[in-house]
Amino acid sequence: MPHVSSDSDEDEEDSALGLVMDRSAASSTVSMEPMDRLDALQRSNADKTRKLMEAEQTLQNKLTEHELELEEMQGRLEEMRSELSATKREEKELRSKEVRGCSNYDDRKLTTRFVASKFYTNWGFGG
Repeated sequence: MPHVSSDSDEDEEDSALGLVMDRSAASSTVSMEPMDRLDALQRSNADKTRKLMEAEQTLQNKLTEHELELEEMQGRLEEMRSELSATKREEKELRSKEVRGCSNYDDRKLTTRFVASKFYTNWGFGG
């Protein structure tokens, strides 16, 4: 059995497909009396105005959502940059401590050797 759909179902399908169908009220009002035709055109105009306002509201809502999402993403980006900077600073400090630690160890070794050589030389154990 064929599917029978209402005008609003067809409008939604057309919108979903991105189709613009010309359903001009003028073409269907040609045979009407002038007053009836005026009423039909006014109703059509009011309907199109309502649809336009709904579409504008939908776009405005989407724009607001995207702006909020953008602000959130920028905040996250700034947070990640701060974390990266802190991590780099911490790594630099650790490397500096490591180098100083190695240097202090080497200095102690050299000092011990120097003192030992002086001891051996002064006490006559050889050089």
